[in-house]
Amino acid sequence: MLFRSFDVCGSKSYIAPEVLSGRGYDGFAADMWSCGVCMFALLFRFLPVEMAKPNDLYFRKLVRVQLEGKPSAKTIFSWYNRNLEVSLLATDLVDALIKTEAHLRPSVTEVALHPWFYTPLPPTSSGFTLDTVKRANLFTMGGRYLNLQRAATI
Repeated sequence: MLFRSFDVCGSKSYIAPEVLSGRGYDGFAADMWSCGVCMFALLFRFLPVEMAKPNDLYFRKLVRVQLEGKPSAKTIFSWYNRNLEVSLLATDLVDALIKTEAHLRPSVTEVALHPWFYTPLPPTSSGFTLDTVKRANLFTMGGRYLNLQRAATI
C-alpha cells in the first residue's frame, strides 16, 4: 500500500469495513468493496449489509460466513429465503469484491480481467453485444478505453 488514508466519506451502505474501523485503509481496496456493493445492488436489487460495522447484524453474519469459506452472495440470499438467479461468474465476482478483509479483494486489473466480463450476452434490440467490445479488445473504464492486453501487464 502506497498511501494510507484516514478520511471517512461515502454512503453508509457502500463504505468498506476498514474505512469505518478508523485504523487507516488502502483507498483502492476500499473502492473495490464499494464496487462490489454497487454490483450486488444492481444485480440483486438490495444491499448485502446496511453498514460494514460489527454492530450490524448482517455484517457480523457476513464475516462469519467468509471465515467459514462459504459463498457470500448465495448465503445472503438464504437469509431472506430467496433464490439466487444469476450466473456463477457474476456471483464469483461479487463474492470477491465484498470480501470483508481488504487484502483478499481483487485489484482493478484483476476485476477487468474477470471471466464474467467476457461471457457472451444475449443480443439486445440494438444488436450490440459484448462480443463487439471483445473483438475490439477494449474495455471501457470511466469513459476511457483500456486495452485489455496492456491491462494484463500492469
